[in-house]
Amino acid sequence: MNDETQIGNNGAKTIERNSEILYIYDARMCNPNGDPDDENKPRMDYTRNINLVSDVRLKRYIRDYLMDYKGGTIFVSKSKGAVVNAKTSLATILDIDNKA
Repeated sequence: MNDETQIGNNGAKTIERNSEILYIYDARMCNPNGDPDDENKPRMDYTRNINLVSDVRLKRYIRDYLMDYKGGTIFVSKSKGAVVNAKTSLATILDIDNKA
């Protein structure tokens, strides 16, 4: 996302280039984004009767896809059920023996 900020004649900043991502998917008879603060019930907009999905959920879908289907490495992830933190991941990437 490369935004270029320009200052106009009136001194106001304007964004010259901007980009957004539209992520569309269809989910039926499932709970694509449960709310852990509300017994994992679906996040709903009851006015429009639609399920809401947060950006965090979408990022998780993308990370899972990259790891599972593209063989990619995610900087902070889980390995054998345990969370791998940034320090451990960096040591692995740089091939450093991280015993400290």
